[in-house]
Amino acid sequence: MKNLSKNNAALTLTEILITLTILSIAAALAVPKLSDAMEGNKTKEAESILAALMRAQIIYKDFNPGSGGAYATQLSSLDVTIPLPVHYNTPTVGNSSYSVATILRNGSSPYNYTLYVNISGTVQCNGGANNICTKLGYPKSLGHGGLSGLPTPID
Repeated sequence: MKNLSKNNAALTLTEILITLTILSIAAALAVPKLSDAMEGNKTKEAESILAALMRAQIIYKDFNPGSGGAYATQLSSLDVTIPLPVHYNTPTVGNSSYSVATILRNGSSPYNYTLYVNISGTVQCNGGANNICTKLGYPKSLGHGGLSGLPTPID
C-alpha cells in the first residue's frame, strides 16, 4: 500500500492571514509613536533657532540705546545669522518679554503648531492636534541659552 500521509512544509491560507493580521496591528500601533519621535527630533531645529534669537534679542535690548530698552521687531535688526529652517517657516521676532521669537511648523495635522520663546528661555507650544504639544514635551526650558558668556552692557 501507498503511504497516504503527506509531509507538507507549506503554510495554510489561514496561517498566512493570521500572521498578516498580527503584523498589521503591530504596525498600526508603532507608526504613530515613530512619527511623534521623528517630530521630536525636528523640534531641535526650532529650539536652536529660538535660542539664537533669544540671545540676539537680549544683546539688542542691552546694547542699542536707541531702542529705548525694547526688543527688536524685525529679524534684520538683530546681529544674528539664522540658517533657513528645513521643517519650519521663517521665524519672527517681537517686542514682548512673553514672546521674543516665534517659529511656525506648518506640517500636516497634527504637526502644525507654533513654538515661541520668552526672555527667560521657556519655549511654549500652541496649536496642533492630538495633544502634540504635550507629546513633544512643551513647555520646556532652554535654560539661559548660553547667556553666561555675554558682555555686560555699558551704562
